[in-house]
Amino acid sequence: MFRKMVFGAVSVLAMATSMAHAADMKEFRVGILGGENETDRLRNYQCLADHLKTEFGFEKVSLFPAADYDGVIQGLLGGTL
Repeated sequence: MFRKMVFGAVSVLAMATSMAHAADMKEFRVGILGGENETDRLRNYQCLADHLKTEFGFEKVSLFPAADYDGVIQGLLGGTL
């Protein structure tokens, strides 16, 4: 029982910390995996970008289309995402 209480307290603290950090973020970047052409992917994911902007209060949500998973990883390593 004690373990569950400690785990719950730590979880709540972690969520509060991450929410405070999210409030400080000005831009949120999202990598989009391939499948369709780039224009279609950007159009299909624009609703996600709009939702993230309104729900979390980001000033800017940027979508970065990549041809495959490796492209998203390269974006993470290169600082684009």
